[in-house]
Amino acid sequence: MTFEPRIVGLLCNWCSYAGADLAGISRIQYPPNLRVVRVMCSGRVDPKLVLEALLAGADGVLALGCHPGDCHYQTGNLEAREKFESLKAVLAQTRSAGRFDYDWVSASEGLRYAELVRAFTERIRSFGPIPVDADARRELRAVAREAGDFRTRWLVGRTRRLGLEGDAYGQPVDPAKWKGVLDNVLREQFMRALILERASESPVTVEELAALTRLDPSQVLRHVQRLRARGDIAIEGERDRSPLWRATGVVRE
Repeated sequence: MTFEPRIVGLLCNWCSYAGADLAGISRIQYPPNLRVVRVMCSGRVDPKLVLEALLAGADGVLALGCHPGDCHYQTGNLEAREKFESLKAVLAQTRSAGRFDYDWVSASEGLRYAELVRAFTERIRSFGPIPVDADARRELRAVAREAGDFRTRWLVGRTRRLGLEGDAYGQPVDPAKWKGVLDNVLREQFMRALILERASESPVTVEELAALTRLDPSQVLRHVQRLRARGDIAIEGERDRSPLWRATGVVRE
């Protein structure tokens, strides 16, 4: 039996939703796998909404907005682009890589809308159903945790402004250099979020966390010490002379 993916489509009210409507009126054929959610602007799509859809069982999420320069709210889609690129970069570290994407569709591009839906549906069909095992879901919860962290939101939100205004001294910022800094921070934040997710389940050693994150134990210990300094994790007993770490604020059964 052919796998038919369940895909959530987040469509901007002013452009991509109208493009989808035009595709229907024009009777353009495309896969019926997309379940449309109309939003007022792609800039209002919180990355956590994408993660909630994937955690709820969607095999993929496709966000479509107005073309850059045509946003009904002037810069909403430009803000969305920064958030979506960062989300894709973090998801690339998980087994759900490629299950989220975004693009632009105008109200007059019914054919383009159909082509994008068709291409994304074929991509997700080639991936198969979204993994639902404990490790895969832990990864998605870690991405959701990171997406909700104010540090991540602040850094991603600064990207476009830095390009326009420069740094605190008004000096131009090298886009490639900033991207390298941002990617590194996102990678570090994701690893800490993944550690917190695992430590929320039960007390765990650094060695076990190293196996989970595929990092050297010394790197894991550095993350653990940072989390401890923030009050997010604490020692709870030991096993074979190794400290057991548990996320704080966890309700014991």
